[in-house]
Amino acid sequence: MLAIVALTYFESDKYGNVLIDRKILVVAPFFLSGGLCFLYKESITKFVYSQKAISGIIVSVIYLMFFVFPLYKDGKVQLLLTEVVLFSSWIVWTIGTNNKLLVNKVTKYLSNISMEIYLSHMMIYRAVEMVHIKRYVKNGNMLYIITVILVMGGQFALHIS
Repeated sequence: MLAIVALTYFESDKYGNVLIDRKILVVAPFFLSGGLCFLYKESITKFVYSQKAISGIIVSVIYLMFFVFPLYKDGKVQLLLTEVVLFSSWIVWTIGTNNKLLVNKVTKYLSNISMEIYLSHMMIYRAVEMVHIKRYVKNGNMLYIITVILVMGGQFALHIS
């Protein structure tokens, strides 16, 4: 509900991207759906593992429908809702399957450290954002490259010390 308010109340561009720093409201449905998937992961794993073909077909159909019948062209709220459904179906499929592409030593290792990496990158990104580089760099591609370099440099400096 908060995401819908954020999308309709706050200023956004033609793609539905909120232009102010209230993006947590827009990301909240993804956070909550991921949390629900984590909360019920045992049940999800049992269902998907026992119904592999049906689960795979459902995820594939949702994925194809996202592109074949683009409801997201109708507005920002439809885009948010369809993306949440798509994201949730991928998460459910990933939790429940046991294939070598998704479940291996590398992905297990990365999933154990991913929250630490995310939080440290986010902290450095927020610090870089506070410098307001976008006031000085008008080219979006160049702004992205500079931001990535600063965040990665900050990440490197943080872990060296």
